[in-house]
Amino acid sequence: MKSKIISILQSKGGGTKTTTCINLAGALIEKGFKVAIGDMDKEKPDATLWADNGGEFSSIIHLVTEDNPIEKLNALKMDNDFLILDTPPNSGTASLKAVMLSDIAIIPCAQSSLDKNALTQSITAAQIANKPYYMFASNIKKNTKLFQRLQKEIRETQKDLKTYISHSVVAMECQESGQWVGSYRPNCTLHLQFKQLSTEIISLIESLQQPSQKSVVGESI
Repeated sequence: MKSKIISILQSKGGGTKTTTCINLAGALIEKGFKVAIGDMDKEKPDATLWADNGGEFSSIIHLVTEDNPIEKLNALKMDNDFLILDTPPNSGTASLKAVMLSDIAIIPCAQSSLDKNALTQSITAAQIANKPYYMFASNIKKNTKLFQRLQKEIRETQKDLKTYISHSVVAMECQESGQWVGSYRPNCTLHLQFKQLSTEIISLIESLQQPSQKSVVGESI
């Protein structure tokens, strides 16, 4: 499988973008892939701050705040199997650049802060960029009406991932320790869910993959 860029997109703050970035990266690394994270939030670089708490991922997280990030993203992409982009919580220039330069966009949807307008903005950005996108329920409490409603809304888009990520204090503890959940609490529910999410995303990417040589940012995929 050729190198791929995955943007984590959500127009609303607190949408678990950084939690998804860090733990998806950890799950992919655990599977044996080489992974880098591009932190594109100039104002609040949460992925960088997460790593600073413990240093576990400090070598794979890179600030990407250039006006034209193509050269830097190309270099990171060529050296890794996956490049995951953590985007700002808005639909501004950096977020649009991220999705336009990605191969696939992943949109986490948290039931406690579901904002249809913000979700629509994220979907619209992916559609304008003509990139495949998929949504999944994140930070949810199972067996609640809110979760059932969220699942129904996501499934109706026919762009849904089957994996969901549960609400857990472990996610906050991981951030405070600067670790991903697989290091902080191996084999806990959250760890297993992110492993499942990584497997599902890999399967999706393989289904979209066309046999060709490794592409560079800015080329047609």
